[in-house]
Amino acid sequence: MATTITINVQNNSPSLQNFFFFQQPAIYTGGPEVYTNSLYSQALLPYATSGAILTFSLILQDYAGVQQQVTPPTVGKPSGQLSATQAINVTPAEHQPRIRRR
Repeated sequence: MATTITINVQNNSPSLQNFFFFQQPAIYTGGPEVYTNSLYSQALLPYATSGAILTFSLILQDYAGVQQQVTPPTVGKPSGQLSATQAINVTPAEHQPRIRRR
């Protein structure tokens, strides 16, 4: 089941600032490195002079996916690869309580 999160950003500095939002990269075992880019970026005027507030919403959803293996990205160069994803519902594993014996 997906969960929506809303983040409100207020620039309290006296000048225009650029805000970047990142996600923690997924952790994989036995595979190549995983790279991630910012999810979103936006310049924001000072709140004191503009009253501007940046509202950023996202939906937390688990996905299963596959991705084409590519060479590591080069800084300043476009990158991309083929991928396929599917939203999934994750069911927790059964928890077996331990019985302590003395």
